Amino acid sequence: MPPAENPGVSHFEFTLDLPAFFRHGGGLRAVVLEPAAPPDYFVARNLLRGLMTLVHLVFFDFGGGHRAAATALGARLGQAHAEWDVRLVNLKDMLGHVPHYRLIATISEEFYSAMLKNGFTAGSRQMLKTLQNAIRHESAPIEKALRIWWRQTRPDLVVSLIPNFNACMHAALRDVRPGVPYVTVMTDLADAGGHFWMGESKGRAVMDLFRKTRAPDEKDSRYIICGGDYAVDQAHLSGWYHPHHILQSSGMLLRPCFYEPPKDPALTRERLGLRPDEPVALVMFGGVGSHDSVRLVRRLDRLGVQSLVMCGKNHDLLKDLAGKKGCAAIDFTDDIPGYMRLADFFVGKPGPGSISEAVQMRLPIVLSSRSVMVQEQYNLTWVRERKVGIVLPDFRRLPDAVRLLFREGYLEKCRAACARQHNHALFQIPEMLAWIAAHHTAPAQTGLRRGTSFSAEQDLPRAAARH
Repeated sequence: MPPAENPGVSHFEFTLDLPAFFRHGGGLRAVVLEPAAPPDYFVARNLLRGLMTLVHLVFFDFGGGHRAAATALGARLGQAHAEWDVRLVNLKDMLGHVPHYRLIATISEEFYSAMLKNGFTAGSRQMLKTLQNAIRHESAPIEKALRIWWRQTRPDLVVSLIPNFNACMHAALRDVRPGVPYVTVMTDLADAGGHFWMGESKGRAVMDLFRKTRAPDEKDSRYIICGGDYAVDQAHLSGWYHPHHILQSSGMLLRPCFYEPPKDPALTRERLGLRPDEPVALVMFGGVGSHDSVRLVRRLDRLGVQSLVMCGKNHDLLKDLAGKKGCAAIDFTDDIPGYMRLADFFVGKPGPGSISEAVQMRLPIVLSSRSVMVQEQYNLTWVRERKVGIVLPDFRRLPDAVRLLFREGYLEKCRAACARQHNHALFQIPEMLAWIAAHHTAPAQTGLRRGTSFSAEQDLPRAAARH
């Protein structure tokens, strides 16, 4: 967390024990952080940085996908652009001085994780509306804190990998660093609407009325990188981006390990206690797991299908499944590709990251359309249209899906459909950012047009899939 504008001021880090909070209103603890450093700290650091391009990758922890995407992009940028100083920045640190923000963010993150763990996702639409209303109501102090941050840190390029806050972040950056490009990299396959990824905050109502009377020009500093055709169309229909500022990658950001060969020694079913000659389903509900996995394991077992359950940071789930016959429960791990190579199909949460990882590893997908989070609803359509899996009305129909998958030729058709999805976003997006940094002041000379798709000229590594 960088120092604040006023030296000598102490700040607080909040932690929350969610079960205790709901039981008796307790569980909230505040830890006093060190006093802020003087403003000279920033002057010295900026001088030491010299001619390097400072890039901020902004993420938050509502689910693990935003941090994972920022980490993957940061690692690749570090390899491809040694002349760039790439910093991963947590929005919570940027807004630490906004009244009550840290407390609200901590409660929201804990509540979001609890929703995922327990499968209570039906209220996601109302939670999203509440969050967006809070952002609009607090837009003035949020933008003030962001102006302080960017006035002190002076980035040369800002890349946002988060939704909902882009209007405030762009407005604050424009106020203090008007020539700096602001790039939104979508980590969803589509915009959920209501200014989720695109558009302006209603908290700036007067400016909204002015902006909507004119089309954005090529000098506008807003850019967006979309992972699919539908999101590109949404960006054009939003009216908030110049057509040359809407770029398209070939998919979602994946970690580098999805493009690398298997680790040595490679994982095997036998090492995990699974029978090598019987089918295996990989069950995954994001980084926090879900207790729905227990029911799915039982249903799969009755069908003679073994289970590989990625428990993430859900230690209760790991304990519940420990020692269960025909089931390998896996603690939090970075080697998701290694475990996917052992499976025949994927069952789980319809998140854009999980779907993209499964497709990259040629793993047919089985999803449920029940109680899907609002920002993930389009993902079901994406899976259907590309024929990479099966979408069920409810996981109680899982036996029907398994029987269909193992009908003669169906599993192979899904794998072939997965193989047709060539996702090189990890290598394309750094190209796009380099182009934006170099051409932002003269975009008309580049010859790019709407939804421009980038394709890296160098040989792009492929996932070493088992199939």
